[in-house]
Amino acid sequence: MDRRDRVWRSGIPVTSLPRTVIDLAGVLTRERTRAIVTHLLARRRLSLQLLSSRMEDLGTQGRRGAGDLAELLVELKGRKRHVDSGAQRRLERLLLEAAKQGRLPTPYFEYPVQLSNGEWRYPDAGYPDHLTGVELLSYEHHASLPAFAHDLDRNLEFLEEEWFLIPITDLHVRNEPDRLVDLIAKVLSRREVRNVHRTQSG
Repeated sequence: MDRRDRVWRSGIPVTSLPRTVIDLAGVLTRERTRAIVTHLLARRRLSLQLLSSRMEDLGTQGRRGAGDLAELLVELKGRKRHVDSGAQRRLERLLLEAAKQGRLPTPYFEYPVQLSNGEWRYPDAGYPDHLTGVELLSYEHHASLPAFAHDLDRNLEFLEEEWFLIPITDLHVRNEPDRLVDLIAKVLSRREVRNVHRTQSG
């Protein structure tokens, strides 16, 4: 095995995470592979650039499932992401610090949520145990009527999957960080109770 596909854990050589994902694509269904890749990307366990680079080096010829994985990587590369924006970085720092302080659970950024129709949505931050996401809204990009309607449609899509989106702006992050963290904590607390009740009634 190529040295780039080997890493060491507790003195034991094991397959690297990118190579493991590529190999799993050959034995898992397309949807299962998608779920694993998007989950790893959301948890920052694996970078899209690294996985794509290793996939290109290995190639798809004669490799089962490689074609589907390559298509998925191209799709993910083309998806618009806002993780590099100043507002996104400020939100990430705030939520991570709040988690470190024990005020919030660990957030998963751009967490993948699959809709009933098979499409995927990526809230800026997700708390899957509470079926709750946090979404940054920009006045510049959301002030028009079509954009406003699109935001409402997106929220309705999440509600159909029993997810709840907390809409915030960069002003909340910059000017009222403590109040914002307290609000998110309260919402998560109530959502956790609702999920427990739903599980018990089911």
